[in-house]
Amino acid sequence: MTDGQLVLAVRTHVAGRELPGPSAAEDVTAFERVAGHPMPELLKRMYLEVANGGFGPKRAVSLTETDDWFSDCADITEAYHAFVAPDDVLPSGLVPLGSA
Repeated sequence: MTDGQLVLAVRTHVAGRELPGPSAAEDVTAFERVAGHPMPELLKRMYLEVANGGFGPKRAVSLTETDDWFSDCADITEAYHAFVAPDDVLPSGLVPLGSA
């Protein structure tokens, strides 16, 4: 399955859910600066082409504040900071997409 087919499949799967609209490219870039590395291309496409959070089996956290909380954090930057500080629990290069 190609990335385009996966994006379409996820978009179809979440149709009917009241999810936020897709993220802006500037928000992806801003988060990549915070994390210090680029977002994986498929994940980036999910945020840019499907929704700003709420997709996937655990309903991925929003890239920016949307008032729709899909985890214990308001957005992915808050989740990232919660896991990397103060104890550096999260290995470098990993970003939490939701909460258990």
